[in-house]
Amino acid sequence: MRRTRIDPGQLAAAYDVDESELAVLKQWAPHATEVIVRAGVPSIRPSPFQPKGRPSARAVAAVAASLGAVDGPAALIDEGGARELGRLDAEGRALAELVADIAEHGVETPLEVRRVGDGFELLSGHRRLAAANLAGLAEVPVVDRGALPDHAAAAIVYRRNLLRKDFTAWQEAVSFSAIQRNRREAGLPDSVRAVARALGSSHGRAGDLLSIARAFSPTLLAELGRGDAELAEEALARLTFRTLREVATLPTGEERLRAAREVTGLGEEAPVRAARAVCEQVTRRGGGFTLTVRTAPERMSVDEARKTAALLEEALARVRSRLPAG
Repeated sequence: MRRTRIDPGQLAAAYDVDESELAVLKQWAPHATEVIVRAGVPSIRPSPFQPKGRPSARAVAAVAASLGAVDGPAALIDEGGARELGRLDAEGRALAELVADIAEHGVETPLEVRRVGDGFELLSGHRRLAAANLAGLAEVPVVDRGALPDHAAAAIVYRRNLLRKDFTAWQEAVSFSAIQRNRREAGLPDSVRAVARALGSSHGRAGDLLSIARAFSPTLLAELGRGDAELAEEALARLTFRTLREVATLPTGEERLRAAREVTGLGEEAPVRAARAVCEQVTRRGGGFTLTVRTAPERMSVDEARKTAALLEEALARVRSRLPAG
C-alpha cells in the first residue's frame, strides 16, 4: 500500500485557490493512504461527468459483435480474426486490442473510483472498464477515493482526461460546463475566474469554453443531429477550438445551427446510416471484379444468404464460361 502525504501549502499552490476553497478541497484530498481494492465490474457505474464518446457506444457495440463472431478476444486479433478486426474503425480496433490484452493479463493499472450508495462510480479508466466488461472479467482493481462530492469528482474526471492527447476542444467545453454546474450546486464560487482557478486554466480560455458549451444547447444538439444528439456531439468533437469558438459567437441559435451543419457536414438532409450489404460486387478496370462477403454464412438471414448465393453463382458462371466443353 502506497502512502501519500498531502502538504496543505503545496495543495494551495497547486490549485491556486483562496482559503475558503482550500478548506473544501482538503475534505476530499487523500490524507494518508491510497487504498487499492478488488471491485465487482457490475458494481462500477460510469461517471456522469465523463465526456461522451470516451469510449463511444458505437465502438463498444461493434467490438462486442466482432467478439461474438470469433472464438474469444485472442482470436479477434490473431490471423483468423483479421476479417472481423478489419470491419472495425480505428477506435474499435484499439478497443479490441485492449480487450485481448486485459483478457490475457487482467487490468494492470487500477481504475479510480468514488463511493456512491452501495457501489462505485468511475473517475478514470472508462476504456479499461468497457474492455473488462467485453473480456468477461468479474472483478477489477480500483483505487477507492471514498465518498467525494460531485464538484470534486467532476474536477478529477476533467484532470484525468486532460492528460490524454485525444481530448478534444468540445469535450473540454462540456467538462468545464459540468464542473461549473456542480460547483454552483455545491455552494462554491462558480464564476469563470473561479472555474479557471480550480482547473488551472487561463481566465480567457475558460470563458471561451463555457461560452461554447452554452451555445450548443440540448435543443440545438438534437436539431443538429436530427434527433441524435450523440451523433451531433461526435461531429463537434472533430472540430478545432477555433472553429467551435467562431460558431459559438454567432448571435442567434438559427445562425449557429446553420454554421454547425456546414462545418460538421451534418447538412440539411438527415444523415443516413445505411447498413452495408452482406455481399457486394465491385467492378474493376479491365473487366475484373471483387466480391466481398462481410458476414459469416452462419450469421446470415435467409434473405441475405439467398442474395449472396446469387452473386456467387453469377460470378462462378462467368468463370465456367471460359472452360472447355466436356
